[in-house]
Amino acid sequence: MLFSVYLCIATNDLGSYMLAWKRGIAILTAGSTKVTPDPRVRLVNGYTLQILDASQQDAGDYICQMATMNPREITHHVEILGEFDVNSEQKYMWLTINK
Repeated sequence: MLFSVYLCIATNDLGSYMLAWKRGIAILTAGSTKVTPDPRVRLVNGYTLQILDASQQDAGDYICQMATMNPREITHHVEILGEFDVNSEQKYMWLTINK
């Protein structure tokens, strides 16, 4: 069963500041622009990073950084524990992500 991972941040209007998602040294998104060539990665509602068809290779740290004079960031740690079976009628599954 394939599933998506959603990495969210709680934010109000960012004003003129830009938000970027990174994994290691790779920039995934910058503002509303998707930088990574990975077709499974996208932005939802401007701030939420979605990884479609997540697998063990997607495990690791994802950093959300706000470009201010003193950059602020939050790190999400994603851990894929293994395969599972989900009722086919269920459309969404929420995972707990350690921050």
